[in-house]
Amino acid sequence: MVLPPNFGEMPRILDRGVWGSLLSKLHKLVQVVVCAGLWCLPLRSQVSQPADQKTSGTAFLRIIVVSSLDQAQQILAHLNKGENFADVARKESIDSTAADGGSLGMVAISSLRPELREALAGLAPGQISPIVKSPLGFAILKVDTEPDTTPRAGGTGSAIVDSIGSVKASWGLGGLVEAEVGLYNFPKPPGWDRDPKKICEIRKQSLAHEKDAKERFFAPANSKQRESFNSLDLLNTYYSFGEIYSSLGDMERAIPQYEKAHQIASTQETAAEGQMDESLGVAYLHKSEMENGIFRAPGDRCLLPMKPGSAYSNKEDSKKSIEYLRQALDQQPDNLEVKWLLNVAYMTIGGYPDQVPAQYLIPLKAFESPEDVGRFRDVAPEAGLDSFAMAGGVIVDDFENIGRFDIVTSSFDSCGPMHFFHNNGDGTFTEQAAKAGLSDQMGGLNMLQTDYNNDGCLDILILRGAWELPQRKSLLRNNCDGTFTDVTVASGLDQPTSSQAAVWVDINNDGLLDLFVGSEGQPIQLFLNKGDGTFQDISESAGLHRTMFTKGVAAGDYDNDGFPDLYVSNFSGGNVLFHNNHNNTFTEVTQAAGVPGPGRGFATWFFDYDNDGLPDIFATSYFLSLDETARTYLGLPHNAATLKLYKNLGNGTFRDVTEEVGLDKV
Repeated sequence: MVLPPNFGEMPRILDRGVWGSLLSKLHKLVQVVVCAGLWCLPLRSQVSQPADQKTSGTAFLRIIVVSSLDQAQQILAHLNKGENFADVARKESIDSTAADGGSLGMVAISSLRPELREALAGLAPGQISPIVKSPLGFAILKVDTEPDTTPRAGGTGSAIVDSIGSVKASWGLGGLVEAEVGLYNFPKPPGWDRDPKKICEIRKQSLAHEKDAKERFFAPANSKQRESFNSLDLLNTYYSFGEIYSSLGDMERAIPQYEKAHQIASTQETAAEGQMDESLGVAYLHKSEMENGIFRAPGDRCLLPMKPGSAYSNKEDSKKSIEYLRQALDQQPDNLEVKWLLNVAYMTIGGYPDQVPAQYLIPLKAFESPEDVGRFRDVAPEAGLDSFAMAGGVIVDDFENIGRFDIVTSSFDSCGPMHFFHNNGDGTFTEQAAKAGLSDQMGGLNMLQTDYNNDGCLDILILRGAWELPQRKSLLRNNCDGTFTDVTVASGLDQPTSSQAAVWVDINNDGLLDLFVGSEGQPIQLFLNKGDGTFQDISESAGLHRTMFTKGVAAGDYDNDGFPDLYVSNFSGGNVLFHNNHNNTFTEVTQAAGVPGPGRGFATWFFDYDNDGLPDIFATSYFLSLDETARTYLGLPHNAATLKLYKNLGNGTFRDVTEEVGLDKV
């Protein structure tokens, strides 16, 4: 989104080129929260996928991609006459694999786009597929016979063929993109990113600035400037205005803006009408949740399917949601995301499953489980844990060394306060953040505890800046008297980073816990504990000075040599396994070990899932896609990369056992 030069302080509107450039600077935020403008509509077209389509197994594939159907037909004719596929690929293909004769290597069929999976159905080695329309042109595939067993992360890495390119990102209405763009563009004083209170202040100011700019734009005095906008730009601006209010939690003001965008879509930009129907369906469902207290007192009403008798008392907004969602399905009857939301909306009025139109019904059996893990009841409010916050970190541990677990929380919200819930010993807790000296600590999507200075008391590390601009960490030293002191600067850990992933680990067995930190778009960090309360960054000398979009890190001695190794989960590529060389250096062994991850990595950890004494690796994938969630429940083929479980074979290598243990889910 950009400020058009001739509009002064007018609101930002979407522009393809500038938006793409800005998003890269925003650490791939759009991959998570979906683009906020209607130019991304073509990405949401539905591709039919037969429910019984075979999606398992592997094949060695080659591909040729050309820009026109005529050229593809000519090439296919030559190939059918016996021309060498690899030679033709080198001469004609516009894909990045051309230099390698179109080789995609050994590919999991399930990792391919749906239209390619369909084209390959029934093909034997040596056979050639029909022409397939691809995102960048027209493709021809060949099932080759060359062996290639190299493990790969999340398919081939080519958007033209990988199923990840067909993942339908959820159409969110949280305003996060608008808020992040505003934060990025807002003028910030030097050092703002090293003070939690200043970070909060800048966040509030930047969001207020975005709201004020749009309010000025829609003021009566600016009617002539609005008339200079074309219909799509004006639609986007109304939608963006709604997102600002949504990010502030004000759906009462957000919905009228979405409705104005919908009116433009229904009269002038008809290609966007279905998207605007869904947007209003989601907006009214959010409003209904708010008015019925779901976010602050959910009880069982956030469990699917909702039990009989759990329907909302105020049903009007849910009924409006149903109306718009059904209109969206009239245009896209196979949209799984909207189907799912429609079923949820009917649950909120007590109309599931009886009132759901048969063609859109998600059957009750989809929610059934063959396992019975018992019944848990939420007792947080009566236990004194009735807090309300965004996603964040949580620690349950004995910070006071009295044999009882306290609870500490942080929040993704830059202005969200840290909470310290003291365990009263009677099943209740008392909030004592101020008493513990933690009132100045705000924000933090993740945090973790450790005794970094070996004084017998657990300290806390808060990680900030994930999905956002770099911000400082906070190392909070436990004073062993129920209070904490911020020692971030004194310890040498105050360099701003964008992170939510770290692990405390003694890399050299000297009895001091070192710190390994993953960063987003910045080099990963390894801090050596010097034993005097300070840390030394040895990332470069240790061979770990790698830049990735890190979302998870883990430490474990996978080869049982007595020294912990490090595993890094990468959101924008393959994961990385570093072997400990016993001398404060590491060597990457990812491919040799066979643990490339899903290619869209998130949280990860070592654990011995089969109790054979060898630490295995669990690597999660991250996709904000309700469509993929529905596919899991409905037993449909996935387009997104699934979770990965790697079994340690005890010889320095691992085997992917994801499918056989039933974790091939998104």
